[in-house]
This record gives sequence, C-alpha cells and structure tokens, in this order.
Amino acid sequence: NSGELMQKIISYLPKVNFPFIEDTINVAIIGRPNAGKSSILNVLTGKTRSIVSEIPGTTRDSVDSFISGGANCNLYNLIDTAGIRRKKSIDYGTEFFMINRSFKAINKADCILFVMDATVGITEQDQRLSERINDQGKAGVIIMNKWDKISQKESFDQNEIVALIRNSLPALSWAKILFISALEGTRCNR
Repeated sequence: NSGELMQKIISYLPKVNFPFIEDTINVAIIGRPNAGKSSILNVLTGKTRSIVSEIPGTTRDSVDSFISGGANCNLYNLIDTAGIRRKKSIDYGTEFFMINRSFKAINKADCILFVMDATVGITEQDQRLSERINDQGKAGVIIMNKWDKISQKESFDQNEIVALIRNSLPALSWAKILFISALEGTRCNR
C-alpha cells in the first residue's frame, strides 16, 4: 500500500507554483572536486543549500535550486553537480554514477558556470571539461574561485592571468572570466 500512502502524504504538502517555469534558465555549476561549486551555490541562493566540506565527493547528486532574477525576470535553476575527476581515476560504482549525473546536468543546462580552484590552476581535466562545454554549444562563464588565497600571497597582473587562462582553455576563449572568493563572497554578485 505504499502508493496509497504516498498519495495521502502528497495531499498534505503545499502546492508550489513557478509562474515562469517555461522561462526557466538552467545553469549547471561544474568543475573538479573541491573547486567550490557548492559554496558558490550557497552564495547565489543566500542559503546553505548544499553541504560544503574539504572532503572530496561531498556532493554526490545534482542539486536543483530555483532563484528569481527579480521583477519581470526569468527563473534560474542553479544545478550544483558532483566534482568531475579524470575517467582513469573512477571505478564503476557510486562515483561513476555521480559523474554521469553531472554530465547530464551539462546536457540539460542552458549556461555553465565552470568553476576552477585558483590555488590549483588549470589541469588537463579542466581542458577536457572546457572542450565538452564548447562541443555541446553551451553558454558559459569561467570562474576562478578561491582568488582570495592567491591575491594574499602575491600581486598578479590580472590581464596576464586572463591571457594565460584563455591560452590554456582555447575551447572557451570567448567566455567571460570572473575571479571570486565564494568563501568570502567577494565579487560573487557579478
């Protein structure tokens, strides 16, 4: 009788109405493990929507969060995804399915927030992900997160860093690049 029980429970739940559901813009937040994807989702929603931990693999499934762009604007579905590691490093099992759900989120998305850890730099896996974004014809923004940790150590010429990123990720040479700190909320309003 689980079906009947579920129907009874559903009848007590409040109705949720998304008036602009046909105008929803799906935005997938992707990147390697521990790049700060969940932290960015929490900053953008203004809530602790996703668990944030230094332990890789904390986000195991894609998490949808809806926010409004303001009066007379679209509804945005922010999709927090599991970190994507190199295929060689993945065993068949939980992580395999986590990453496949992340790839499905990319397919579903209208726009990608491609998050990288500025303290680690651009890896071969980042280059592959940038090619996937470009091959699927997705709009995107490159986000260099944890910039606060970099800018404290040394002073950089931001134009030189932008040129280096564009050179390292030629598939996304057209994408806007943002330098943020999700932990501190620095420049996340952009």
